[in-house]
Amino acid sequence: MAYEEEFEVFWATYPRRVGGKKNVHAKWRKAALEAGAGCILEAVKAQIRSGQLDAGKYTPYPATWLNQGRWEDEAIGASEESQPSIGEGTRNIINIARGRWTG
Repeated sequence: MAYEEEFEVFWATYPRRVGGKKNVHAKWRKAALEAGAGCILEAVKAQIRSGQLDAGKYTPYPATWLNQGRWEDEAIGASEESQPSIGEGTRNIINIARGRWTG
């Protein structure tokens, strides 16, 4: 059976390749229609980099990951750059309380 290139990348990248490639492909097609293949691939890569996905026993099967829409889960530590530091956030709250918010 021939699979889409994006699925082959997903299958090769996902750290726990179990559950039957054909079965996972069926879940992939549904998920890719919903979210887009690129979105799913980026999420897998980000979650692997963050350590959320590894080959350990707590990593979900790929079909489960796709069924549950886990590509929507934020990768731990992935958006630290876009979040204000705790100090900055605290300072903003204090300024709001004092009526000095300029944001």
